[in-house]
Amino acid sequence: MTSPLELMRKMVRQGGWWYVIHLVTGVVVLLVELLPGILVREVLNSLQIEQQQSVPWMLLGAFVGIALVRFVMYIIGTYSDVKMRFPTMNAMRFSLLSRLLQLPAVSALKGSPGEIVSRLRDDIGELPQVVVQINDILAYFAFAVVSFIMMYAIAPQATLAIAIPLIMIVVGARFAYDKIYYYRTERRRATGRVIGFIAETYGSVQAVQVAGAEKHVLKHFDKLNTVREHATLREVLYDGLLGASFHSSLTIGIAIMMLMVNQSARSGSFGAGDVAFFVYNLGIISELLFEIGVFIGRQQQLKVSIQRLEYVGHGQPVSDMFSLEEPPTVTPMPPLTNVTVRGLGVEWQNGTSGIRDIDLDLAPGRLVVVTGPVGSGKTTLLRAFLGMLPNVHGTIRWNGALVEDVAERFIPPSVAYTSQVPRLFSDTLRENITQGRPSVDAHIGNAVHGAVMEFDVAQFESGVDTLVGSRGVRLSGGQVQRAAFARMLYETPQVWCIDDVSSALDIVTEQSLWQRFTDIRATVACLIVTHRPTVMQMADEIIILDHGRIVARGTYAELRGLGLLQTEK
Repeated sequence: MTSPLELMRKMVRQGGWWYVIHLVTGVVVLLVELLPGILVREVLNSLQIEQQQSVPWMLLGAFVGIALVRFVMYIIGTYSDVKMRFPTMNAMRFSLLSRLLQLPAVSALKGSPGEIVSRLRDDIGELPQVVVQINDILAYFAFAVVSFIMMYAIAPQATLAIAIPLIMIVVGARFAYDKIYYYRTERRRATGRVIGFIAETYGSVQAVQVAGAEKHVLKHFDKLNTVREHATLREVLYDGLLGASFHSSLTIGIAIMMLMVNQSARSGSFGAGDVAFFVYNLGIISELLFEIGVFIGRQQQLKVSIQRLEYVGHGQPVSDMFSLEEPPTVTPMPPLTNVTVRGLGVEWQNGTSGIRDIDLDLAPGRLVVVTGPVGSGKTTLLRAFLGMLPNVHGTIRWNGALVEDVAERFIPPSVAYTSQVPRLFSDTLRENITQGRPSVDAHIGNAVHGAVMEFDVAQFESGVDTLVGSRGVRLSGGQVQRAAFARMLYETPQVWCIDDVSSALDIVTEQSLWQRFTDIRATVACLIVTHRPTVMQMADEIIILDHGRIVARGTYAELRGLGLLQTEK
């Protein structure tokens, strides 16, 4: 795991000159804070010996000047804070999300999408705060050093006596580390569970309603919130106790100071202005102790966040998550002559085989159908072919050349995939079809027509610019499948991989879909999982799977004649 110190060094380097500017402005602001105390000390001491002259006007001018300096420094400090923190957070989120998108799809997310969002937002948002906190501590420390020197020059014994309880409180806080770490971890874990449950429930509203499980869902949600409430309460109470101990140092320091200077005040060597100066400085020095206390808690939170982020990133060190470089551009595959698959297999984590010894050949205009009983490995074959699964073995060659990294190469515009249960984004139909690619109305129209969706689009209130709702909830199951099919058709790739895309369609729509598919597939290699006789009759080869192995292959007529096809009518 990345150490907090290593990460802080990395964030400081990432901040660059903005970090330096933020630190300098913080130090200037705190050193300027010394001036009001000095001015008040001089005024009170002069009043004590009856030397009233033009002090009020001079004092007013001095305070206005101090306020202007602080105002300018606060603006510079705030600007540098934003320029330092937000690029760091953006770089880390970009890097982590890029990492997740490059992993095999089936194992990319360690947790629910809601939990991942929680970590991308909260944990990464917490990290730069530590660097800001260090700058605050350094600025307060500079104030404390200068003020202690000045106070020591006025009353050495009182100054030393004040320092003792302050040091004891800081040392005592060091022993609070473990508890802070524990409470932070529990609160973060509980928060992640709540956010994850909300995301999962929001994306499955229809399933909850159909099952009549509203009461059970709400009851479980209430239970998760109760756990989160208790975890948050423990953390807040402990933080409050720690903060109160730091703030109480001010009262203790003032009491010690008054006892130590009692004799000096009677003799006149320690005036009212000196008392005010000591009290004023102690008030700001107590903020240093408070900042140290916050830093102690934040340092423990830093450890928690590092651990959570590296878990989500599959072990990628957090210290490496600072790149805003685009992922390397993948060169499209050369014009397809043939794809040969030999010995394709998948090993699950428990040691069993998902599929094994799969051989198949694809070529432009060639349609290969994969069929078989439920659980025979059809979808696993497609995902292994696309590089979406871990522990895949065998060889895949494109025009005779071995494809080393299938997951990175078998993507649009070379290879396109439509799953059996497509996922849509909570956006417009247009954005779901283009997925960030340049939007060309003619291409969208062709894709919509190929997916037999033009009549549906005509009835939508805003056409292709209609919002589809959360994960396409405003669309029917058949419309979701056809929207995903249109997404695949938007840019004509060289290979289509389709997993039972017409399972939710009525007979008329399905027949139209496959008829149009026949018209546009002449130059595309197709690998399709289906039980539909309509598609099988078009196939150049049908592969029958059972228990992850090929048990038969041939044309529709050959396999039908042998009685090996179990088709849906």
